[in-house]
Amino acid sequence: MTAAPPVQKDHQPQLPKGTKEMHQKALAEIELQQAKLREMIASKRAEKETLQAVYERLKKRGDDGKS
Repeated sequence: MTAAPPVQKDHQPQLPKGTKEMHQKALAEIELQQAKLREMIASKRAEKETLQAVYERLKKRGDDGKS
């Protein structure tokens, strides 16, 4: 009779050392980039609202001058 092969309790593959830290660092960088992009989007939306308000005022002023 032959002995049964040892059973692994942990079925996760072994990752190279430092992989978890590398992934955590990458996630942190992604989160930082997301925060910067959200700030840029908010800034652009505010800029768009300002430009639209100026456009509407100029348009109204032009319409008032024609009447």
